[in-house]
Amino acid sequence: MVDRTVGAPRVVPHTLRTLVESRAREHPDAPFVVFDDLNGQVTTRSYGEFDRNVNRTAHLLCDLGVRCGETLCLLLGNGLEFLDLWFAAAKIGAVIVPANTASSAAEVEFLVAHSDSRLIVAQTTHLDIARQVATSCPKVERVLTCGPGAATPSDDFAALASVCPETPPDRPAPAPGDDAAILYTSGTTARPKGVVVTHGNYICAGKTVAHAIRLTSDDRHLVVLPLFHGNAQYYSTMSTLVTGASMALMARFSASRFFDQAITHRCTVSSVFAAPIRMLLAQDDGTERRRELVKNGLRVVLFAQNITSKQLDEWDARFGAPLLQLWGMTETMGPPLMNPIDGERRNMSMGKPVVGYEVRLTTDTEIVVRG
Repeated sequence: MVDRTVGAPRVVPHTLRTLVESRAREHPDAPFVVFDDLNGQVTTRSYGEFDRNVNRTAHLLCDLGVRCGETLCLLLGNGLEFLDLWFAAAKIGAVIVPANTASSAAEVEFLVAHSDSRLIVAQTTHLDIARQVATSCPKVERVLTCGPGAATPSDDFAALASVCPETPPDRPAPAPGDDAAILYTSGTTARPKGVVVTHGNYICAGKTVAHAIRLTSDDRHLVVLPLFHGNAQYYSTMSTLVTGASMALMARFSASRFFDQAITHRCTVSSVFAAPIRMLLAQDDGTERRRELVKNGLRVVLFAQNITSKQLDEWDARFGAPLLQLWGMTETMGPPLMNPIDGERRNMSMGKPVVGYEVRLTTDTEIVVRG
């Protein structure tokens, strides 16, 4: 998949569909995702099992009349259903629109209306919002539910998908330049902007991160950030897939359980923001956890946003899991700036341009990026 003859990753034309199917064909029994619901249930899926579940979901979307190029809104927290729907939509050329699960009904309504989504798949805990949005958006034809408490079997995503065939859907294969998702920005200064992400964008983002941190099939991501966000999609899920690695997906971030999860699931890499780092530093002393982490090999923790030099020193002294600061945006797909995996890291900065990106500082407050 990667030509390293000139020392840089060259993306071979691929789509999310062909990538998942090639992983399942070549390494059907290798673990892909370990999902921990944080309530005592841990579910492991191999690449082969994942592909079969994605196929069932793809057939369900076809049965619901979802066509190539059409959009569906995912109002879901972290879980296997999110992954199934993401890659099932990609298999049939449809486009996912993930929504922040903390959004209000008005905020979700804007995303659904702006993206012309015709289907909403929602966690049962967000079902009231999904139904309210469906009433306000006439293009929405159906609301499906994930999790306990579905109103009727006809609305239960898991029940409907379970009886569908596990063979690949009979749909034309998407191209690398076809749309796979619309990820909406936070909208801090105006309405959220929809960032269109193609199949090729996803794969390039995954390869960029994988190359920068030397990810291999022996690595395992600890994924605690929400899947509706670009970080967990670009940096964790996609770098896992392009290398044939595995990921331990947590239902949500838990500061009190983060390092225990890393140890239990034998994770080697993770990705967080500054706020979770501060929350982890607020926990009790982690000397014993630090020894366990060193033994089990949490070799790098990607992070973004600002922390102090004192907090960096405290992290190193207490946990010893090497931090690596980077910078990226939903619009840039992969991270254009990263500290190096080898050599000197200056984690009070966002790092240096990575292979495949050009970065120019035009003013004291503006960065221009070309990928």
